[in-house]
Amino acid sequence: MSQVKLLLLATNEEVSPVSAVAGMPALSYYMLALRSILRLQPYHDRVFILSNERNHHDLLSWANSKLSDGFPAANILNNGKRGGTCDLFSDVGYAIQTAKLDDSHLIIASLDVLYHPYFNFQRIVEHSIIRAKDTVVFHRPPPGADVSSLALLDLDDFSLTASNPRVLATASSPSGIADGITAAALAPLMVIRKSSLPDLFLSGPSTSLSSAHQGSTHASSQVKQLATLLQDRLIAVGKPVYALELDFCMDTSTSSGLEAAETFYIALEKKTDVDGPVGPAAQALQEVSEAAVSLGVVSRGDERIEGLLASCSAPKKAFLNFYASNWRPAVKEAPPPVTVSAMQAVVSHSLAGTLPDRFADATIRRHNPRVQHPVYQTTSNDYGLKKPTQVEMPDTYAGASQHFSNTFYGGPSKVSCMVTAVTTSKVHKALNEF
Repeated sequence: MSQVKLLLLATNEEVSPVSAVAGMPALSYYMLALRSILRLQPYHDRVFILSNERNHHDLLSWANSKLSDGFPAANILNNGKRGGTCDLFSDVGYAIQTAKLDDSHLIIASLDVLYHPYFNFQRIVEHSIIRAKDTVVFHRPPPGADVSSLALLDLDDFSLTASNPRVLATASSPSGIADGITAAALAPLMVIRKSSLPDLFLSGPSTSLSSAHQGSTHASSQVKQLATLLQDRLIAVGKPVYALELDFCMDTSTSSGLEAAETFYIALEKKTDVDGPVGPAAQALQEVSEAAVSLGVVSRGDERIEGLLASCSAPKKAFLNFYASNWRPAVKEAPPPVTVSAMQAVVSHSLAGTLPDRFADATIRRHNPRVQHPVYQTTSNDYGLKKPTQVEMPDTYAGASQHFSNTFYGGPSKVSCMVTAVTTSKVHKALNEF
C-alpha cells in the first residue's frame, strides 16, 4: 500500500477551525471523512494540522476532548505567525520540513472550506494514489456567483460525465459571474505525488505569488496562490495535473460564510430526515434554470440544463436551491454583468491575440470548394460552392492549448451514443464509480 500523509491547514486569522457548525466543530467533519481511509491510519504519523498563534490553543483543547476521535495533540504544528497575509508556499514548506512530509505522497486540505457533511474523501485519495496522478478538486459555482474571489480551471473535457479531466490552465484573477454549467472553480484540496513535492513547495519562492496574496478572504487567497503555483511549476512545464469534481464548496473563512454554512447544514439535515419523496429533480433545479435564463446564459429547454439536472446529486440539488433562495434576489436587482465560463476566463488571461485575418475579413479567405463526383452528386454540394460571408465567420477563436493556433477546440472526443475508442476496463470503471 502506497504511503500517503495528510496536512490540514488551519491558519485562518478570523474564524477558528473548531467553530461549531450544526452542533459539531468544523474540523470534526473532516475527521468523520477520514475514518474510512485506511491509508491515513493511524493518525499519529500520517495526519498533521498546521495552526498559528491565534488558534493553536483552541486546537489543543479540541484534541484533548472526545470530539477529536483520538487525534494526537503532538501532530498539531504551530507556524508561530500572528496576523499578516496568507502565504501558502511558506506555510506548506514549513510543515513539510518540520514533520518530514516529503517522504510520501501528500494530501493538502484547507480547513477554511466545508463540503457536504458526508463527502467521499476516500474517492479522491484512491483516484490519485492508484492512478499515480497529481490531483486537484474543483466545483461548479452556481449561476450568478461572482468568480472574482475564485480561481478557475480550464479542463480538457467539458462533458458532464468526465470523471477525471486534465487541467490545461488556471486563471487566478477571473472576472464576471459563473454560468453554473461550464465554469470550474478550484477548491483548496489536492493530492500531490512524492516526485512533485520538490518542484511545487521545496524550491525557491515564486515571484508571481505576490499578486495572489491579495484575496478578499483567507480561503480566496489560498486558492489563488494554489492556482498560481500549479500553473507556474507544474502545468507550464508540461507536468500533468488532473481534477476531480465535488458537489459544492462553502467558504467558512469569514463569520458570514460560517453562518451561511451552518444554516445550510441544518437545512440539509432536516431535509434528509424527512420520510418519503422530496419531489422530482426538475423541481429541485427550477431555481437554477430560472436564474440561468434570467441572466441570459442559456435558453429554456437547453440540453446542458437537462444534463446538469440528470447528473446532480441530492446534496448539490439542496445547495443550489439554498443558494438561489438566499442570493438570487440580489443578483436580479443588480445589472447583469458579463457571464464567464471556464474557457472564456482562461483565454482572457492567456497570451494576447486577435482573430486571424481569414476570419476577421471574409473577403481574403481562401475558398476551396470540394470537387464532386460527376455521377454521385448531391444537392448539399451547392452550399459548399458558395463563398462564406462575414456574418458566417466566427467572432471568437481559441485552440485547445488556449493559444491562438490553426485548430479549433472540437470538444470531447467521446460521445454517449456510440463507442469511439477502447472501452474502459473493469478496474477503471470501479474507480469511477467508487
